[in-house]
Amino acid sequence: MTYTVLARRYRSRSFDEVVGQETIARTLQTALDNDRIGHAYLFCGTRGVGKTTMARLLAAAINLAGSADGDESIRDAIMRGDDLDVIEIDGASNRGVQEARDLIANAGLSPARSDYKIYIIDEVHMLTTESFNTLLKTMEEPPEHVKFILCTTEPNKVLQTIQSRCQRFDFRPIPSSMIVEHLQGVLQQEGVEADTESIARVAELGNGSMRDALSVLERLLATGTSTLEAGAVDRVLGLPDQEQVGGILAAILDGDPGEALARAGGLLSQGTSLDQAMDCLIETLRSLLIMVTCGQDSDLIEVTDATRDQLAAQAARLDAPGVLHLLALCEHASRAARLSASARAVFDTTIVRMALAENLADVQSILSGTAPATRTQKKTQREPAPAVKRPSAKPAAKASSKASAKASRPVEPPPAATPKPSPSTAPASTSAVGDKDELWARVNELATTPSARAKIASFEPVDFTDGVLQLKIRAAVGGDFLRTQVESLNKMITRAAGTPARVKILGDEPETEAGTDPGSESRGEVRAEPVPKAKPGKITEAIREDPGVRLAEDLLGAVIIDVAPRDDTKE
Repeated sequence: MTYTVLARRYRSRSFDEVVGQETIARTLQTALDNDRIGHAYLFCGTRGVGKTTMARLLAAAINLAGSADGDESIRDAIMRGDDLDVIEIDGASNRGVQEARDLIANAGLSPARSDYKIYIIDEVHMLTTESFNTLLKTMEEPPEHVKFILCTTEPNKVLQTIQSRCQRFDFRPIPSSMIVEHLQGVLQQEGVEADTESIARVAELGNGSMRDALSVLERLLATGTSTLEAGAVDRVLGLPDQEQVGGILAAILDGDPGEALARAGGLLSQGTSLDQAMDCLIETLRSLLIMVTCGQDSDLIEVTDATRDQLAAQAARLDAPGVLHLLALCEHASRAARLSASARAVFDTTIVRMALAENLADVQSILSGTAPATRTQKKTQREPAPAVKRPSAKPAAKASSKASAKASRPVEPPPAATPKPSPSTAPASTSAVGDKDELWARVNELATTPSARAKIASFEPVDFTDGVLQLKIRAAVGGDFLRTQVESLNKMITRAAGTPARVKILGDEPETEAGTDPGSESRGEVRAEPVPKAKPGKITEAIREDPGVRLAEDLLGAVIIDVAPRDDTKE
């Protein structure tokens, strides 16, 4: 007798035996009972979820509805796919216009022995657009004895005009728990013993497809064994060892790149390809991500109990951002390995980067000064930090080199913010800065833009005592310019001194003040007398509005005091 594979031998023979698509089966059965069967149906879903089986069951139920007991010979022929009145057509090999015309011509003939002639078109999305258009009229108003059942894995490729003429049913992937229950019944009838872990592993490899799970089970039974064990499943199927993959992730979490590389090399030496190893790592990290975010008992993770316990131990050492980072590394390496001349180098590099992930800080975090401490930094922070001696004052000309050296030092956490005293009660305390030259050097360090340097160049420090920096104006400037610069100078000097500081602007002589209004000293504000300007004329106003002059004012912090006309220019 010819051997029949499990997927065909254990195909459902009634709506009650359907696994995973009970809702669709119940809907179709109710339509049969109420005599509300349509003329065209569209079954959509991934492979192995029961589309063709449901189409044959519906065809058998339609053609046997008039008989009280039903003719089993007709049912058997329909379920085998060789009945005269239930015609199965492969859309991939009959996709042309001529095949569509032949179908329309044959549809006009009466059925041989049943009430209806039913066309089951599998993979209907493979038909050409012209073929679909040829079938439009027939599918909308077919002969009374004709019905259509279309099956497809890609409904988006089926014309909307065809879909609108059909009753559409979407088949969902079958849950692993239902696949496990069905496989247990199959093994019991086959007389094969299997533990729960091995059956769960087969269901996991089915990935929602009953036919794929039965095909995997077929390969295992082909070895002639009478007992299935969980460890033998991966060996027989040539899949990556799950324990080896778990060992690689354990070494990565321990931050040991040498051990991680050794375990990865052992996995590859067993015959696992680079693509298989990378896919297995990505799938394991995906399970870890779901476990970290949704919990250990989440139904989104379809793994065996032993694998679930192993993942739970590893998930306790991770957080969601960490898993996302490892997933991004693996996904990038998976694409790069396909284009690289040395895929093994890409794989090994990724393993090392994953193992050293804790020691690598994010560039943006470093630039912003909020980089988290790495493993080495955590160890250093446990020891008391030695007192840091402030460097001596340097000339302003060396500000750029000093800023570069400062940027190269390790990032330290910012000091705790202290409440700023109110202007009326702030005591005049001496800053940590030694003298005016050191303070002015720090102000020059803070001046990183041409505009800021231009502001500083307009003044010369005279004295720094009790938090008050006295500045002398190098050149005569207008009061409007002076007022706009003092506020920013106050902020820069306060930052440079490390404590609240005030600015005092002097005139030509240090002992005279350049126009301070009452109460301005306590607010750190200075109001200078404006320098008389020349009476503006047409040329003066035109020069003031010139875009180049405005740009020079912004970059250099300059202000136009007067415009002298040339000899050949008249006011």
